[in-house]
Amino acid sequence: MSVQGCIAYVNEDYSISGEDNNYSAGIWNVGYDQYFFNKFIQFSHNHEGTISLEDPEDLLIRTRTGVRIPLGNSFNITFQYNWDWHNTPAPGTDRVDERYLFTIGYSWN
Repeated sequence: MSVQGCIAYVNEDYSISGEDNNYSAGIWNVGYDQYFFNKFIQFSHNHEGTISLEDPEDLLIRTRTGVRIPLGNSFNITFQYNWDWHNTPAPGTDRVDERYLFTIGYSWN
């Protein structure tokens, strides 16, 4: 498990519509990675937040939660759910963006 926090500069360039936005922000990140069943299944969760130091209404949260299962010969499959939430999205866009991912990968160990 890991926890991080820092101050950053955010530059939002909207390609669809709206005005670009630049601000100083506080960023936090919480990461969790755990193996189960004698390192057979790997669970991971990453949560990241960004909040403007100038306007607390400008808040962005991103989460990535997934399970990785080995297939053999260094190949694996991953099921992952991504959820992004922006309190002040660009005009004409939704606050929430979600994705369900299924990937096949290879690990070099």
